[in-house]
Amino acid sequence: MNFRKIIYIIILPTLLFISSCAKDSKYIKYLQTQIYNCNFEQNEAEFFTFEDKNNDEVTWSAVCENIDDYNNNECIEYSENYNKNADDWAFTPDEQIYLNANSVYNLSFSTKCSDNKHSERIEVKCGQSQSSSSMKISIMEATTISSESWKTYTNSFSVVNSGYYYIGFHAISYANKRELLVDNIKVTKIY
Repeated sequence: MNFRKIIYIIILPTLLFISSCAKDSKYIKYLQTQIYNCNFEQNEAEFFTFEDKNNDEVTWSAVCENIDDYNNNECIEYSENYNKNADDWAFTPDEQIYLNANSVYNLSFSTKCSDNKHSERIEVKCGQSQSSSSMKISIMEATTISSESWKTYTNSFSVVNSGYYYIGFHAISYANKRELLVDNIKVTKIY
């Protein structure tokens, strides 16, 4: 019998314990809890906060046109600046994501660029307010996006203090690129 594949769940009056052998197991996926889900089908983009950190008047916005046939036709988009590098943030809405200290979470989201000849760059962080200065927890290091097809990224993270958190999508593309798009944002508690 392979004990790595067995998940022991013991329910006490108010506690749920998961055996440590399950934490590394691929079977833990059955115990995941979705904390946040935003696919922009319900005009969620209007509740996002955008920060134009480099004050170039080019930043994130909601895109409500038919971009392609990927699940829906809405997402958020960073538009190009021909002269300045991007330094622009898109933050999830107020009090939507409550995270517990020392739990482990997965953030997944889909992204693409509008022209594979003009790759984009993004990093993702998390913090306790909708401002770039509070984005202290790194979820995804700077990553180059060079595909015109949607690609889903999944990264694990944890927080030290329980509370409400905001996910910040930071466009850091070089000047004279095109558009960077983000869609289907999900936060899932792993354990």
